[in-house]
Amino acid sequence: MLQRVQTVYLFLVFVFSLLYLIFPLATLDNGEIIIQAYKIDGIPNEFIKEDNKLTNFLQIVLPVMVFAIMILSIYTTFMYRKRMYQIKLSRLNILLLLILVVASFFFADTIKNNLSLKEISYGVSLLFPFISMILLLLAIKAIKKDEALVRSADRIR
Repeated sequence: MLQRVQTVYLFLVFVFSLLYLIFPLATLDNGEIIIQAYKIDGIPNEFIKEDNKLTNFLQIVLPVMVFAIMILSIYTTFMYRKRMYQIKLSRLNILLLLILVVASFFFADTIKNNLSLKEISYGVSLLFPFISMILLLLAIKAIKKDEALVRSADRIR
């Protein structure tokens, strides 16, 4: 059952989650400061505030959420015998992706406000959770189609 189309969709969710970690979330102030999900590069030392526990917390939470999404997508792939459970796991993954998007925007805006900068340009990696959500919706549709096919075959017997 691993040759189904939902396997491809779920694998692509894994790939886009990995790309989310590689590409920057945002670039601040004319390209000087680059924000990724797990680190911030290019901040001069005089701007760093040591008392900002929220930024440190988000630098831990974002990669953990991405790894959870990656593991959940792989785990969902191998639960092909339990199609309704696969659908529930995919919906949970969509919820995690929504939380990731909100946390990513919040992370970038918090850094922008702490550094008193005016400009922020969001990176391409903020598109990856949206693409992953679409892929998960397509996977759910394919899983439901498989479930309908199995139920119709059971009805004929």
